[in-house]
Amino acid sequence: GEALSADGEVAHAKARFAEAAGLYRRFLDEFSDHQDASGVRYQLARALAMGGDEVGSINELDALVDTSASDDLESEAYFRRGEAMFSSQQWRGAEDAYRLVLEQPGSNFHEQARYKLGWALFKQGLHEASLDYFFEVADDHLVDGDSVVSLDSLERAQRELVDDSLRAIAIGFSYTEGPSAVDAYLETRISSAAYTSLIYDRLGALYLDQERYQDAADTYATYVAAHLMADDAPAMQIRVEQAYREGRFAEQVLAAKRDFAERFGIASGFWDQWTPQQLPDAWAHLRLTLDELAEHYHALARTDGSPDAVAESVRWYQAWLATFPDDPEGARRQFLLGELLFDSDRFAEAAEAYERSAYDYAAHDDAAEAGHAAVLAWRRVAEHSDDAQTAARSITATLRFADTFPEHPEALAARVDASRQLFDAGELQPALQQAEIVMTQADAGTEQRQSALLIAGHSAFDLSRYDRAESAYVELVAASDDPAEREALLDRLAASIYRQGEAAATAGSTDAAIAHFGRVADVAPGSGIAATADYDAAVLLMESGQWARAADALRLFRSRYPEHEYQDRVTVSLATVLTEGGDVRGAADELLNVADLAGQPQDVRRAAQWQAARLYDESGSPEQAVSAWDDYVERYPEPLDAAMEARQRIADLYGERGDAAGRLRWLQAIIDADRSAPQRTDRGRTLAAGAALELADVQRVAYEAVTLSAPLDRSVPAKKASMEAALDGYGQAAEYSIAEVVTEATYRIAQIY
Repeated sequence: GEALSADGEVAHAKARFAEAAGLYRRFLDEFSDHQDASGVRYQLARALAMGGDEVGSINELDALVDTSASDDLESEAYFRRGEAMFSSQQWRGAEDAYRLVLEQPGSNFHEQARYKLGWALFKQGLHEASLDYFFEVADDHLVDGDSVVSLDSLERAQRELVDDSLRAIAIGFSYTEGPSAVDAYLETRISSAAYTSLIYDRLGALYLDQERYQDAADTYATYVAAHLMADDAPAMQIRVEQAYREGRFAEQVLAAKRDFAERFGIASGFWDQWTPQQLPDAWAHLRLTLDELAEHYHALARTDGSPDAVAESVRWYQAWLATFPDDPEGARRQFLLGELLFDSDRFAEAAEAYERSAYDYAAHDDAAEAGHAAVLAWRRVAEHSDDAQTAARSITATLRFADTFPEHPEALAARVDASRQLFDAGELQPALQQAEIVMTQADAGTEQRQSALLIAGHSAFDLSRYDRAESAYVELVAASDDPAEREALLDRLAASIYRQGEAAATAGSTDAAIAHFGRVADVAPGSGIAATADYDAAVLLMESGQWARAADALRLFRSRYPEHEYQDRVTVSLATVLTEGGDVRGAADELLNVADLAGQPQDVRRAAQWQAARLYDESGSPEQAVSAWDDYVERYPEPLDAAMEARQRIADLYGERGDAAGRLRWLQAIIDADRSAPQRTDRGRTLAAGAALELADVQRVAYEAVTLSAPLDRSVPAKKASMEAALDGYGQAAEYSIAEVVTEATYRIAQIY
């Protein structure tokens, strides 16, 4: 048939219950003494209640209680009477009815009556009184000895009953003092304390439903504060955060995160009692929270540079790393920590964080960049410190980066920088080693290679590896187009070759040393050391008796370096070399040059003049010899004996070439020099005596040449005068008291007479 409307269905149902009630009344009227009369009356009460006649139903239940002899039926009647009154909001009557049920031992309605009694009290505003009954319901189903039974393990009807009781408990506490009253109440109910967290959870949830977010958060927080070591304390703290998030209280959300990290962090002691495996959700949330706190304060530090924000971010990064030391994600956190510290000018700490990120974890995307960042951080530390240990750390970090991440774009530049730092620190061998590594890299740029070459050259030079230094400088010179730079490099190149010569000379390898010295001027003719090298080569040739080569070397030096301070020394050496080599004439020429050297001591110049004159004599060059002896006499009248010998030799040379006048003139010069000497010498007197004797001989020969002829008055006086001159000459010779001269003079005088 046609479907009835909702109102029609209700009316139809009531009509059916009214019809049933009528049948039950008729039965009771006719069979009041029937053994099933109590049961029929109970069904009558139910039919009246279902039909909407609550008053009639209550009256029938009252009559049933008065007439029934069955405890079960009486208990049910009390319960139904309470239900009827509860439905009609007769809370006080319902309370009494439920209490009567509870007074019935073994009643099947005991649990339901206790539950409804709690609600009847609650409806009367007796919230604290109602709690006892709701807790009794919860205790019966949730407490099993010392354990708490999970709600999910209960059958549906039981679960709904307990769940509603918990809701009632939460509402009851919400009407009293809220979370502060929970623990105080539970102190009176030891058994109920087993599921304390469930009570706080339901109370917090109630507040959330009512959008009382602060109250909800306070509720959860109250539980956490009182039960910090409980296994569900972390979950409850998470609910604090969630409550604030639902209420959009950003600052409080952040504070709740901080509370979670502090209360359940690795240093809190909580995890001394529990393991991550036991509480995986709490452990995962700790990781997330530490991440969020570090990132939040890091972002804040980037925005305003607040020292507090920096400190907080550092704190939470470090907490994360301490909590999850073996987590691969730690590499990224270390890198971010390094970034934060670097931006805050905490370079040493940043460097250490970067290094941990780069080297303490398996390979990751940030590793190479972290290694490079560590280099930059240590470099900044070194810029502000003179500490040798800091400089060493910087170098170590640089090389570690270059060795570990050779493919990084900055690896080669870092190695160049490290080699330079090593050189500056006096670590020459490592500096050379690193520079040579750079030089082997095919991708090294021109500037990088030249820097490495320069470091290699200087390091090798200071390590006395002069051949290695030379090769570096040769390449640098070839590549340089800067005049000033090129000149400096040439000086270094020349020095490296020169030092090879010195080393060879010290080792006794004379020919090798001479060869090295000779290369200096060929490679770097303009360098300051080229002249020294050429001279040292000549000296070695002299010392080894290679006179001809030594002479050539000295002449080359003279022509190459006309203004050099060694020119005087070269002249002296050349004279010696030519003398030793048998070039008498050449030696004499050089000795005259020595004699003209104003910078030489007088005795040296005098000896050179003497030796030059002597060598001219020996070489058969009388004119040069006369000139040299003449210059000697002119320049060095003292000492007298040497000057007298020189005069004598001049006189002899004039005699040897048949120049009698010249000889006589120099013989007279000998006599005059002796006479005028401040202090006469034996040798001077001897030579003067000989000269006087020879001059007397000349006069005697002249006397003998004069002949007597007419007229005698003319020739006799002339001959007499000539004789007297000869006699006078011999007399003067005899006056020197030189024995042989006196003897000869006496003989000649006698001969004249």
